Amino acid sequence: MTGYEALRSDAAWIDLSKRGKIRGTGEDRARLLHAMCTNDVQNLAVGEGLYAFFLTAQGRIVADAYIYNFGESF
Repeated sequence: MTGYEALRSDAAWIDLSKRGKIRGTGEDRARLLHAMCTNDVQNLAVGEGLYAFFLTAQGRIVADAYIYNFGESF
């Protein structure tokens, strides 16, 4: 069974530790992230996360991110 087949039929663990991390704080953090990415950050409950893209003004993908709401920060 290949790695891809195992992923489809069972479960997999992916090491994302080498990805960069950015912490967003401040009163307008949700509004700013919501305006910059492709997913609904403003309605993200504390303790939840989502996957989103950051785009150029022309709609081209610049980066992808996992965004988590930690309460006082993202």
